Amino acid sequence: MKLVNSTRNGQLFECSYCQNKLRLEFGNIFLHLSYDEFTQFAQYINSIDYQFYLTKNRNAPNRRKLILCLDSKNVNMALNIHEFLELKDLVSLKSKPLGILNHKIELNITLN
Repeated sequence: MKLVNSTRNGQLFECSYCQNKLRLEFGNIFLHLSYDEFTQFAQYINSIDYQFYLTKNRNAPNRRKLILCLDSKNVNMALNIHEFLELKDLVSLKSKPLGILNHKIELNITLN
């Protein structure tokens, strides 16, 4: 596998065993994504107004106030502000850009 980007708690790999797939590891979450799915996930993460959701969920009993839906009504990723900003850095590919990420996106992801 080829390392594409990494942060303290995450890594993004291009999978050499499976065609056109990326593996995103972040904390205890492991996602196996096509390039299209990764592109949409990265756009989704970068579009989130995290300050709005921190304020909206400030009285929620959970410790992590940013709740991200992952293509399912039943699968969510809960993050605090530091985790969210790190994930945003990981998927932004600032340090090691991929040139293949300009594809049409069909995956539906919603924010709670």
